[in-house]
Amino acid sequence: MREIAMTSVLPLTALVTAFLLSTAVALVYARLHREVPNTRPFAQTLAMAGIVSAMIVLSIGDSIARGIGLVGALTVIRFRSDLKDPRDLIFAFASLAIGVAAGSYAWAVAVGGTFVFLAATVFVSCPWFAKSETFDSVLSLRTAAGHEPEAIGTTLRAHCRSFELVRVRQATGEAQERAYQIRLKQPGDRIALVQAMKGMAGVDDALLVALDGPDNR
Repeated sequence: MREIAMTSVLPLTALVTAFLLSTAVALVYARLHREVPNTRPFAQTLAMAGIVSAMIVLSIGDSIARGIGLVGALTVIRFRSDLKDPRDLIFAFASLAIGVAAGSYAWAVAVGGTFVFLAATVFVSCPWFAKSETFDSVLSLRTAAGHEPEAIGTTLRAHCRSFELVRVRQATGEAQERAYQIRLKQPGDRIALVQAMKGMAGVDDALLVALDGPDNR
C-alpha cells in the first residue's frame, strides 16, 4: 500500500511543483513586460508550460519506446508563434525546463534553477545593465521640398538629449517627409516640441510617436 501511495503522490507533487515554479516565472515575466501588448496570454502560457513538460517526462519515464513515439507524435503538430522579443524565448525555455526537472524528480534543480533564473532576470533588467543610447520617440515632419529650416536642429537640441535623422522621402506635391529618432530630455516636453515644430516656418505638420512607456525613461 505504501508503495502504491508513493507512486501516486510523487507524480502529483511533481506536477504541482512544476506549476508553482513556472507560475513564478510567468509573474516575473508579466511584471517586466507590463507595457507590452498581449502580455497576459503569453504569461498564462508560461504558467501552464511547466505542467505540460512535466507530464511528458512523467509519461515517458525510462521507456525509450515511449520517447520515440512521443517525438513521432510531436512531428505531426506544427507550432506557429511569433516571438518578437528574444527574451520571450528564454522565458519559454525556462518554464519548460522547470517542468522537465520536476518531472524527473530533480527537486534541487527545479527549485534552485528557478531561483537563479529569476534572480538573474531581475539583475539584467536593471537600467544600468548593458546600458546603451536608445530613442524613445519618432518625430515626423512635413516640410517644403528642398527646405530644411536651421531652426529644426536648434529646437531639437533644446528639447532632446539626442536625435538622429533616419529618413527623408518625397511626399505628395512639393513636400518632403522627415523622420527623426529622438530622446527627450523630459517626457513632458512632447507637447512643447510638437507645438514648436508646427509653429516653425517651412514646417507644415509635425507628429510625435512614443516608443517606450513612462517607466522605461
